[in-house]
Amino acid sequence: MMIKSKVLMILLLLPFEETFKVDSKLSLYKINAPSCDYRPKTVFHDDLNKHELVINGKKYQLIGTMC
Repeated sequence: MMIKSKVLMILLLLPFEETFKVDSKLSLYKINAPSCDYRPKTVFHDDLNKHELVINGKKYQLIGTMC
């Protein structure tokens, strides 16, 4: 039997319509990832310089990750 290890990754999110600032109130979302090198699939909006991620029907911009 092969054991697959998982790590807990925290996504740092901001509602998509907001502009990221130093004092922005970020939301945290926990996921099980295969490794700390995992990068969630996003849609990059070049004109806005934002990575879009939809979670439970709500659009967020992915600010970063913690592992």
